[in-house]
Amino acid sequence: FLSGMEPVITSAIDRGEIMVPEAMMRSFLMLGDAMHGPNRTNQKSISNTGIFDLCDRIMAKVKLTAKVSATASGSKGDPGTDRNAINLFATAGVKNILTQGNALRGLLGTGREDTESNLDDKANLTRTQLKSAVLTCLLAFLEGSQRDDEVPHKMLTSLHWRIFASQMDQCFRFIGSGSDSKLEALVQQEGLQYYFLMRHLQHYDTHGVLDSHLRKYSASASYFRERTGYIEIARKGMVERVFFQLPQICLAGKTLDKPFLEMFDARRDDTETKSRQYLHNMVRILEREQRNAGIRETSLWWTVDKSEWICNMSFRISLFINFILVFGGYSEGESVKEFQARVATFGSTQYDVLFYYTVLPLTVRFTRHLTWVFLGCCSARVFAFFWAKYPILVLDINNKDKDATGKGTSAQKGARGGLKESLPAAPEAVKKSAVNDQVDRLQIFWRMARNPAVLYESIFFACAVGAVVFDRPLLTVVGLFEMCFWSGSKTAIDAMRFNLGKMGQTMLLGLLVIYVWMVIGLSTLRSAHEPGTCSNMFQCLCTYIYRATRQDGVKDVLQEAVFPTNVADAIVGEGAFAWRLIWDISFWLLFVLILVAIISGIIIDAFSGMRDEQEQASEDMNNRCFVCHLDRFKLDQHAAGFDHHVSSEHNPRMYLFFLLYLKTRPTAMLTGQESHVKSCVWPNMSHSWIPKEATLTLKGRGDDENEASRTKAAVMKLEGVVETMAGHLSKLGQMILNTNSAMDQVQDTLVQLQGDTHELHVELMEVGNLVTRATAIGSSPAFSEEDANDTEYSPVMGAQPKPLEE
Repeated sequence: FLSGMEPVITSAIDRGEIMVPEAMMRSFLMLGDAMHGPNRTNQKSISNTGIFDLCDRIMAKVKLTAKVSATASGSKGDPGTDRNAINLFATAGVKNILTQGNALRGLLGTGREDTESNLDDKANLTRTQLKSAVLTCLLAFLEGSQRDDEVPHKMLTSLHWRIFASQMDQCFRFIGSGSDSKLEALVQQEGLQYYFLMRHLQHYDTHGVLDSHLRKYSASASYFRERTGYIEIARKGMVERVFFQLPQICLAGKTLDKPFLEMFDARRDDTETKSRQYLHNMVRILEREQRNAGIRETSLWWTVDKSEWICNMSFRISLFINFILVFGGYSEGESVKEFQARVATFGSTQYDVLFYYTVLPLTVRFTRHLTWVFLGCCSARVFAFFWAKYPILVLDINNKDKDATGKGTSAQKGARGGLKESLPAAPEAVKKSAVNDQVDRLQIFWRMARNPAVLYESIFFACAVGAVVFDRPLLTVVGLFEMCFWSGSKTAIDAMRFNLGKMGQTMLLGLLVIYVWMVIGLSTLRSAHEPGTCSNMFQCLCTYIYRATRQDGVKDVLQEAVFPTNVADAIVGEGAFAWRLIWDISFWLLFVLILVAIISGIIIDAFSGMRDEQEQASEDMNNRCFVCHLDRFKLDQHAAGFDHHVSSEHNPRMYLFFLLYLKTRPTAMLTGQESHVKSCVWPNMSHSWIPKEATLTLKGRGDDENEASRTKAAVMKLEGVVETMAGHLSKLGQMILNTNSAMDQVQDTLVQLQGDTHELHVELMEVGNLVTRATAIGSSPAFSEEDANDTEYSPVMGAQPKPLEE
């Protein structure tokens, strides 16, 4: 069907026809839906139909016709000024695809005169929607793809990637060309889909084809890279890649470009608890930011974005007021007569008179105006707190109650209600429900009234009001308590707060020691106490608490001791000095030295415990992935490296941004992977989609076993080769030995031949001599032939008569 409609698609769009491109959009989206799951059978079947060639032809024909910005390689702004423009228009795009063809006219407006620019926008809108549908179908082929799947490799070899890269660059150039902002938003989504597709297939591209195209269009690739988020999810025991568009407020330099350290507030010893708390922290941040985003759209945006600035200003104003009060010589309620009496008693200088009659009135007048400024700042502060932060605190309390009771999810409510939910409630049930709701509201109000943050802000505002109403500028000192929230001060306060129970019990023990020693002293050393300090139990207890807790202990509540001059007077003399000495020194040792040291030790131990927790958390963050819990060594040895993993593959912030993306994206536009994650998080709060000790770049156990088997086979083969070479070397050595023996025999033979040759040479010489002699004798007349026959030649004796026997 699609192949039959492809030849006429360009002319249909140019003529403004809607039905043909809309039918193709529906068909591509239907094919994409058929591959979600992932449905690997459909993925493989559809990939064998020639659809990739069809997509190539459509991409080559359908192109945007807007004017290209002259500064395409420069920086691009984000289309539209409305923060929700992309999401709203994306929703309209889905309705456009799923409804009749006249929806396009409704989206762009009807009743207007169709100018040439308006027609171009309509055509471009149809073109980008069609290409987005094609890209959605192509991305569905990659859903759940693994390392050895054949479909991605087929896409790499079948699609014409130069066309896709040029289309991505065309989308980049279209943005900021002066067209409709909503159209530019949809074009931006199309460009991101090109980038998602190429980034996904880069993991299968061993020849660097896609890298070369992305380098060629580096400006557009960089633009879409900044707006692309990447995570990995777990589904059906497999790890899958997910690319998504970063929300506008999550881009670099925007509102949510923050570290979000509260995400990492989780236990480190148990991975399941850690993942569950990580998910809860992300959801809590999303709920807070979702409410803050709604406030930012109103005129009260400053209650969110400027709350920290207002708090800092209240501290600075308070510090300035107290600085003026101190150096201006402010005196609380001192009258002229009191000042004259003080001068008459202690004397004065000319500057005392100057400060009292000149500087002090100016100080009082100036600080009175500053207290009004302080009150205005505190009013803005408390309003911002109760408008923006108070609902978040209430929401946290409700979530904790739901977690504690196991109630609150829609699935559980449906299971409890069953069929009764569809029936009208009885009046008694309605009345009971109203009462329960009222009780719940009162409980929440009471719990919030005891919340430390609510108490602090209420007291802060009350002191600011008191400083103005009662003309008491000293009440502005409450603003200086902001120093308690500084990082250094907070550490010391936390050390005392974490062990506040132990410190309180130790102080009660000290109070018991004081009371026991008071009873003993009152019974045995009553006369030794100073007059007016221990006339009854109450006065005595107040005296001991006030004086005995100081450096010298109970010595300060007694009169000066009279030191005896001998042992007898020390034991039985007046005042019983020995008993007083034991009583005094024992209290000093037990209370002043031991109990005070215990309290100091508790605080020091708290600091040590906090330091150990911080070191453990830092060690965990620096050597273990917070998302999947894989350690640094394994990732460095068997994956892409720990630093690359935690920054690109399992970046905790990207998971938070992905949940925010799911929260703001219409359900009808979610892919299969996105729908799976959203169903896990809401309302079930399941963290099963977060990978556990797994990532796509990590070599699995099967890979290790295959590599080990290949290594073992190679070693065995090498051992066989070594054995064969050893046999050949042994034979070669034997051959060398045999050759040496043969060479010895040849040498002996040559020596023997040399001797035989010498003997032969001698015999030849003798023969020559005989021939010479015979010639000489034959030529002599006295020598006849008979004589020659009867003689023989000797080299020594010459010719001799031949023996008769011969």
